[in-house]
Amino acid sequence: MRVKTFAVGGFALMLLSGCVTTNATLLNGSTLPAGAMLQPEQIAIYRTADQVGKSYREVAILTSTGDSNLTDMSAFHKSMQERAAKVGANAVILGATREPSTGVELASLILGVPANRKSEAIAIVVDGLVPPPPKARKK
Repeated sequence: MRVKTFAVGGFALMLLSGCVTTNATLLNGSTLPAGAMLQPEQIAIYRTADQVGKSYREVAILTSTGDSNLTDMSAFHKSMQERAAKVGANAVILGATREPSTGVELASLILGVPANRKSEAIAIVVDGLVPPPPKARKK
């Protein structure tokens, strides 16, 4: 009985935490970095390209997907920051977010299938951007 309770509780926790998957498509002959990468929390987020205010180079297109009933935009931003760090970027410019249609939302409720929200961003390297120091890791 205890094992069953643990399994159900673990599954419920997984559902509540939500899951966002972010894929990266490298641009313009970009390659993955060989050296040290920034921590995800050091990646700057801009809502528009005009906010960057410095010259930059586009590194990758980021495409994120997650169940709209189990995630919020902060989970999308965190996933984008993680992927941007992996491709050697120091910032992202947010793009369009598409919410599931009403029909998909109803199907999700009735059939239990995911109603995915999708969001895009551009991972960039901003010239002269000094990232904030990484947060101290808990021991």
